[in-house]
Amino acid sequence: MRVTISLVLLLICCTLIAQPVHATIRDAFPALPGWTRSTPYQDDSPDRNGILLSGRPVGRSSPVIADLDGNPANGNEVVIGGEDGRVYAYRANGTLLWERDVPIAGCHSSSLINGRAAVGDLFGNGAPHVVIGYGSLVNTGRACDGGIIVYRGPDGQPVWNFSQRDFDARTVEGPEEMYGVITPALADVDRDGRLEIAFGGMDRNVYLLNADGSLRWYYHAADTVWSTPLFLNIDNDPHLELIVATDITANSSLVPPTHDGGFLQAFKTDPVPGGRIPFQTGFIWRVPFDQVLYSSPLAADLLPDSPGLEIAIGSGCYFPIGSADKRGRWIKIVRPADGEVLQTLNAPACVQSSPAVGDIDNDGQLEIVATVNGAREIGGDGQSRIVAWDPTNPEPKWSTVPRDPNSGSNDPYGGDLQSALIADLDGNGSLEVIAANFWSVHVLSGATGAPLTCQNPQCGPLPTMFAWFTLKSTPAIGDINGDGQLDVVIGGAHAYNSSRGHLYAWTGFARRLNSPSGQQPPFSAPWPQFRRDPRSSGVLLAPGIAPSTRDITTMVSCQQPRTVTIQITSQDGEPLDWHVAETTGIASQLLSVQTERDTLRISFNGCGIASGRHNTALELRARGVPPVTINVTAIVVDRLFEVAIPLTIR
Repeated sequence: MRVTISLVLLLICCTLIAQPVHATIRDAFPALPGWTRSTPYQDDSPDRNGILLSGRPVGRSSPVIADLDGNPANGNEVVIGGEDGRVYAYRANGTLLWERDVPIAGCHSSSLINGRAAVGDLFGNGAPHVVIGYGSLVNTGRACDGGIIVYRGPDGQPVWNFSQRDFDARTVEGPEEMYGVITPALADVDRDGRLEIAFGGMDRNVYLLNADGSLRWYYHAADTVWSTPLFLNIDNDPHLELIVATDITANSSLVPPTHDGGFLQAFKTDPVPGGRIPFQTGFIWRVPFDQVLYSSPLAADLLPDSPGLEIAIGSGCYFPIGSADKRGRWIKIVRPADGEVLQTLNAPACVQSSPAVGDIDNDGQLEIVATVNGAREIGGDGQSRIVAWDPTNPEPKWSTVPRDPNSGSNDPYGGDLQSALIADLDGNGSLEVIAANFWSVHVLSGATGAPLTCQNPQCGPLPTMFAWFTLKSTPAIGDINGDGQLDVVIGGAHAYNSSRGHLYAWTGFARRLNSPSGQQPPFSAPWPQFRRDPRSSGVLLAPGIAPSTRDITTMVSCQQPRTVTIQITSQDGEPLDWHVAETTGIASQLLSVQTERDTLRISFNGCGIASGRHNTALELRARGVPPVTINVTAIVVDRLFEVAIPLTIR
């Protein structure tokens, strides 16, 4: 689908023009301390919000909020990429931590970073790494490479680079004409403590790499891959599977023939001998759709009558070619085990963004939110929307047209890859929906979709997150500086310095947003960033304590004590302050516990304990989540013998 690229780029590169006027656009939420400029512009916000970057504007790159230096005490850092291929990492106080150019910086005038970085402890040694995709989304005749590059979190030193062009030279499918990666995803697929990296590309391949950049496998998809893959356990075995959305064009010569549209498919993540999975082979299941799939899939418990998690994914805005009546006016809900479509949520136009989920109306069930394109060229009514659904109801729960506070304008392509977020910005227990459109970041009431930020020049007391230039990415939400409040950050430019990038951050919502109160935990953020978290997992689980095991059996004597180590993680990925309840009875005599941030060590000592089988339990507790019980069985013996058995493997 080569023309897909040129069509989409034509749409997203047509920057909307507006003239700032002296109106309420300056009545903005406060800038995060340190995230301002010393030099004022001809027209500007009172606090000069927006760090001036050293390179070109930020276009498609969404920020990620994460701990880059392994020191939570100094807050979080923010990573973002500029159109020129420069990657920036900023500290919580607004000072530059590091900046680096991706390998193709300067190779073309088009945008060279078009997605979000992923952040994770790749090698399981406690050191965060930044993994970011790069590549032009236009055909440069192989002049511009694409791929991913890994930087060390604390100092930005490159660790390794995966070049699609170099890889292409060694494959049977090449040579390709285009290269580029949008947003990778990270996960530990086999529980070895190291993270694997999955991504698709403009070179028509899906890749799964090891932490060191070596190939685990690649699947030749025969068409472009815009979507970010989803790691998910779909069969209850010890390993994660990979769910990936790819595009396809009709070809009657293939066996079986293909159609115009896309595929959602699931793959095993085990290494593949030879590394290559040919087109139309190797998947666990595959589901065809009648539209390209630029949207990235998520996983959450969406349908109460369906056990476990479901997958939700939007579409794209390409087929049929030459028609203004584009297909894909939906979000599909799919069963992970076999790909069966369980529900279709109807949308006013094609859904090219990635959905978000959260309980936005405090009814105890998750809702789905997405930005939806509205341009007449693709079958809309001329206005993009932010839309919410109850997953059990095919029709929208509410639909809102966001409007620019300076002019009342709307970006009809406001659902073109840029996506919505969900968080309680003001900490009063109700969730808000947040998305960028035109020159502003907008906030809506989660329950009703009513705007909580300024929508026109006569908006009265409603404040703004006006960013002074067109926004074409997804913001990020988090407590950047550790003050207990949520902040919003996004990259862009400024009308009075449009050749340079700017990084905007707002805070102080608790005093000014005035959203309705609710019953959610204060400042909860079920979907605070694109793909939800720094690893780009796209998975929402219920909050809870997740021990690596809930049952322990060990044998111990007085002369030979034992220590068992259990990893403790948060079920939904959010920070969790857990502890072990006080032990009593036989447990207090038989064992002692030591806790660290993510580790529980249980030491057994059989001295003074009668021989035999002793059953007890440890209870793990954390605020706001159900307690978890770890069943412990200790077999106390008078003497313990150990035998080493040799093993020969041929």
